[in-house]
Amino acid sequence: MPLQKSQLKGRGSLKLLIGVILGVCSLISNLATANEKNSFSYFGVAIQKSSFDDIQFQSTPEVIIIDPIKYKESTSGVGARIFTGFNFNEFIGIEAGLSQFAKPNFTVTEKITNTDKTTSTKTHHKGDFSTLGMDIRAIGSYSLTDDVFIRAQVGAVGWDNKHASLNMAEDKKVSVIEVKDRGISLLTGLGIGYGLSKGMAITLDFERTEVAEISVKTLSLGFSFKL
Repeated sequence: MPLQKSQLKGRGSLKLLIGVILGVCSLISNLATANEKNSFSYFGVAIQKSSFDDIQFQSTPEVIIIDPIKYKESTSGVGARIFTGFNFNEFIGIEAGLSQFAKPNFTVTEKITNTDKTTSTKTHHKGDFSTLGMDIRAIGSYSLTDDVFIRAQVGAVGWDNKHASLNMAEDKKVSVIEVKDRGISLLTGLGIGYGLSKGMAITLDFERTEVAEISVKTLSLGFSFKL
């Protein structure tokens, strides 16, 4: 019996997760015996501006919006991440985090004129693309000066997603349907950082990953603090 698309996707995600875990374990094994003065633990928070490519909020092409009803959508937004990590030395670290991704959304509204000549807005339909993610990543850093450093990262993000969209049934009735999905995706990033003090640093990273087959590009501004 041929494998279904979901089965193939699940096997691919499992192989990715195993590969990342083995790579991280190998990294930890190689660095665990290193006695570096620059090793330390840290935690932090980040503000994330994300854009989502090719989101389809209309599941059927027959959905037509006619005046005075208005359709509006967004494909980007702001989210947040909390994280903790450990630097083995000045070059290599490992980090884990929890993210609430930005929520692209859509609304279908109508302006209504009331009997007293005032206007109000009625929302007929609305929905969003909501994602909660957990990640683990290896981070390589290189100092340009005593305070400025560049860095690269690679890891995996496990995500739990809800995707709402407009749907037109056979009776021409429009409704909102919601699809739930889970998976694991590769995450990569490049960035620059600045040490504000001996115990605090600020970083700016450009990251790429994928959620529910949607490409996600994120600009992340993070603040980290040594423990």
